[in-house]
Amino acid sequence: MDIANVLTSINADVTAVKDGTTDPIRVYRKFKTLAKSLETAMDDIFSAALDECDKYDKRELAERGISVSNGSKRWDYSNCGEWVILNKKIKVLEAELKARCSLSQSELVDAETGEILDRPTYTLTKRSISFAR
Repeated sequence: MDIANVLTSINADVTAVKDGTTDPIRVYRKFKTLAKSLETAMDDIFSAALDECDKYDKRELAERGISVSNGSKRWDYSNCGEWVILNKKIKVLEAELKARCSLSQSELVDAETGEILDRPTYTLTKRSISFAR
């Protein structure tokens, strides 16, 4: 595979979209398919590539422009009873506040204390394009 030809083809597609001479949806779908195929292929060889990296010391890898890092630590609290209880309470509270906000455009008032509550805020996520299989 000649990477230069692949990159030239990709750049030509981008230019054609920017010039308005080709359908951007068709090109976007083509790029998404390529990206997914490349991602799958990389996942398939990742373990072998990591095993190969393990054969070299850091200096040799650095000379080739490669570095390997260990994964970060992640804490999992799902087996801690206190965390599970608090997390469930948070989810119930979120649902209650969301329901109150959708029912009322006025102030949110705590039913027990009468205290005026701050309204939760929401943001829209980035728009996306999906394709049927």
